[in-house]
Amino acid sequence: MTDGTTLNKPDLTAADGVSVTGVGGFGSPFFGTSAAAPAAAAVAALVLSAQTTLTPSEMHSVLTTTAVDIMGTGYDRDSGSGIVMAMPAINSLGVPGVANLALGTITGSENPGNGNGIIERGEGTSLVIGLNNLSGVKTATGITASLTSSTTGVYVTLPGTSTYVDMPVGSSGGNNLSPFTFTLDSAYPCGQSAEFTLTVNYTGGAARALNFMLPTGLLSITNTLGTTPPSLLGPRLRAHR
Repeated sequence: MTDGTTLNKPDLTAADGVSVTGVGGFGSPFFGTSAAAPAAAAVAALVLSAQTTLTPSEMHSVLTTTAVDIMGTGYDRDSGSGIVMAMPAINSLGVPGVANLALGTITGSENPGNGNGIIERGEGTSLVIGLNNLSGVKTATGITASLTSSTTGVYVTLPGTSTYVDMPVGSSGGNNLSPFTFTLDSAYPCGQSAEFTLTVNYTGGAARALNFMLPTGLLSITNTLGTTPPSLLGPRLRAHR
C-alpha cells in the first residue's frame, strides 16, 4: 500500500520496576508495560493539571521534547523520544509555581452550650479551621478567609472572617487567628450535619472555596460489651439444693 501515513512508534518510554502497594495483586517492584503505561499517564495528568488548556498535539510535544534520551541521539525504534519526565515537562510550560492551601483539622466546640460536648439546636459553636500548604511550591501570604453556610438554620456570626499567619511551603496546622462562630436554630433537625464553605484569599495562589461538613447533635459512643470490669458485676450467689 502506498496511501496512508507512516508513524514512528513508540512515542515515549516510561519507567517500570517501581515500588507499588500491591493493590490489584501486582507484585512489587512492578515491571512491564502494565507499569509503564500508568506511569506515563500520571505524568500527562500532572502536566494537564498545570495547564488545563493543552491540546493533544501540544501535550505530545511537551512530553516528547522533555523526555530523557536513553539510547542513540534523537528518536529510537525501541525507546521513542526517551523516558517521560514530570518536572521537566511541567517546567517547560512556563507556568509559575503557586501556593496551594487546603483544609487541615477542623474542630467545633460549644460556645455557648450546655457543656455536654455536643453541638445541639439552639447552641452556639466556635470553629477552629486549620489550613495547610503541603502541596504548594510557594509561600502563601496575606491569608484571609470568610465562612458561609448553605444549610437552613445555621447562622454564621457576621462578619464571618478571619486571618491566618503566612504559610511556607510544606507547612500545616495554621489556624484562624480569630474564631469563626455560628448558631443553630432552635428548631434545627437533630443529627443533621451542617455544610460550610471557607473562601480563602491569599497572595501566592488563586482564591479557593473549601467545602466541609460538621456533624451536630451526635454523641460518640464506644461499645464495650463484654469488657465490663469484674468489680462492677457485684457479688455472685450460688443456689444449693
